[in-house]
Amino acid sequence: EPEIYWYHCQPNGTPERLTDKAGRVCWQGHNGAWGKLLREERLNGPDDAQNLRMQGQYLDRKSYYFRK
Repeated sequence: EPEIYWYHCQPNGTPERLTDKAGRVCWQGHNGAWGKLLREERLNGPDDAQNLRMQGQYLDRKSYYFRK
């Protein structure tokens, strides 16, 4: 059965936390004023990276570009 995670976003739509069904924080991101990810922490969650950024943007970690 697939795991379900919930996103907790800032008012501008940038994800700042990912929690599991028990409410435990699995991923946490610390962003700059314009949405740049300054630091991320993977705590108790999946090994997969969380690549969603500001609304409509997706981080391509291989090329380091945002995709729309």
